[in-house]
Amino acid sequence: MYSENKKRDNIIVLLLCLMMVAASGAVLLHRFAFLLISNDDVMLRSIASGNYTGNPDAHLIYIMYPLGLILKMFYSAFPSVAWYDFFMTGIHFLCVFLITYRISAHFKRLSNRITAATITFAVLMIVDMRYIVHHQYTALAGVCAATAIIWCASYDYRKKEVMAKIVIIAMLIFALWIRKQMFFASLPLLVLSTLKVTLLKNDTLSERHDRLHRTLPFAAVLVGLIAASFISEAIAYSSPEWRSFKAYNKARTDVYDYDNLPDFYENTDFYSVIGLGEKEYTVLREYDIALVDNVGTKEFNSMAEKAKGLKKQWASYYSVPRKVINETVAAVNGINATVLGLLVTLLSFAIMLVFAIKDELFGGILVVCCYLYKWLFIGYFTYVSRMPERIVHGFLFMELCFLISMLISMLDFEGAKKSFSLAWQIIAAALMLGLLLTQGLYSFRTLMDESSIKTEAAIAWDEINAYFKSAPDNVYIINTAIGAASPAKMFSKHSTEAFNAIKPGNWTLSSPLESMHEARIIEGTAYEAFLTSENVYYVLDENKGPEWLSDFFGEVDEADRFTISSGKSFVVYKKK
Repeated sequence: MYSENKKRDNIIVLLLCLMMVAASGAVLLHRFAFLLISNDDVMLRSIASGNYTGNPDAHLIYIMYPLGLILKMFYSAFPSVAWYDFFMTGIHFLCVFLITYRISAHFKRLSNRITAATITFAVLMIVDMRYIVHHQYTALAGVCAATAIIWCASYDYRKKEVMAKIVIIAMLIFALWIRKQMFFASLPLLVLSTLKVTLLKNDTLSERHDRLHRTLPFAAVLVGLIAASFISEAIAYSSPEWRSFKAYNKARTDVYDYDNLPDFYENTDFYSVIGLGEKEYTVLREYDIALVDNVGTKEFNSMAEKAKGLKKQWASYYSVPRKVINETVAAVNGINATVLGLLVTLLSFAIMLVFAIKDELFGGILVVCCYLYKWLFIGYFTYVSRMPERIVHGFLFMELCFLISMLISMLDFEGAKKSFSLAWQIIAAALMLGLLLTQGLYSFRTLMDESSIKTEAAIAWDEINAYFKSAPDNVYIINTAIGAASPAKMFSKHSTEAFNAIKPGNWTLSSPLESMHEARIIEGTAYEAFLTSENVYYVLDENKGPEWLSDFFGEVDEADRFTISSGKSFVVYKKK
């Protein structure tokens, strides 16, 4: 009888979780436009779908080759379906479902399970709704890793949880494939989760050793899949062209994403030594790298080294460690002021209180280790001067899931001699839901405002694309800054680049992908095409002015101008 009731309860909770996820998806899809909020995702989708090179390609550079291969196969079989969008959004909703269901499984009573599932789902929607609607692949990798962490931290060695092992491995591999940096960032929390499961129980030493030994085969399978992923990645990028691109892309990233382009007017002698003048610097400052033919891996490496040296000189009077500590403190304070950051901080103190009451020293050590890791994590990104919000979100989401698993396993409501009455459960649930609803309305309002801004940008970029397509025989080189600020709509088969447009600052520069893309549109380089071809034009924001363009290319004429619905105008220039 007990077994039948348990099966019934499992089905009820499973259906409840599925219904909540499906309903939220329908509401969000109806209310908001799902957007790719970074030009990285737009490019990744364009490559996978074949919009960029002419044929679907698995070399997604930042997303690992195995996942790129899966996307390529689906796009090759059914090219009209937006597989990138459906895969990424589907994985995100799957993570929300898996976390909600797993937390509810900690409780025995059906009423408690329903309450736990409802509150968990509400919390997840409040803290993660923004990145569900506005997709960013780095944030999604963090959510996948967080799902693996909470399933690992709640693993029960007394049961043969085959499904739990499958979920943990699958979510970690997804995190690895989507953004390997976030996967590596999750490993310390994954280790803490494993220690919590294997050691945080009042068992004998032999029982703990037995649990550790039983973990080894599972770890071996995971390591094997990780190794296979990296081997396939190494083989896929083993050609001389791809190896050359990897070196070039690292040097370019060091300059633009971390160290910043050294100022020309303060470092004239340096630029003279590497063979670049003011005109080339101006174009590099505009991020239109492809228009400067004499800048490669060597020059970018020199600029990165110069920028690092300038940073050290600037900080000589103010020690780097002290500067990093001060900036890290400021970063932590800023993060703790956010909804997710505040929730994680309060939860840390709540768990420490529970461990103190239960006199669980080892549990307290695990929480302190988790907190220290956050400081190291934020300190590192403060040191390299690049801590995007999407990375912070992914990390905090992982930390939240780890702390939740610690809390619910220690509270052990079901084991209490005197259970709370149904009336008290209703009061507690109503209070919690009231607090969540208040914060949820604030998050929903913020998301509405952001969606309005991002939707306008997406519409603007669609209108720019429409202008390009109105003259299919022309080729347009569009200033990179314009494209980077205009994310494309999700669930659209159109890529950011129209079939006759080139953005000369993409991170695919110097790769075989870029060669295939440009070969579809122009002969030679973008620089040569603009100088010599009759049908090649350069598109610039009206407020920019063509002076730097004339300085670099020689005199240019205004060939056309167009205004989009937002009132923003663009000027189309032609080489005289």
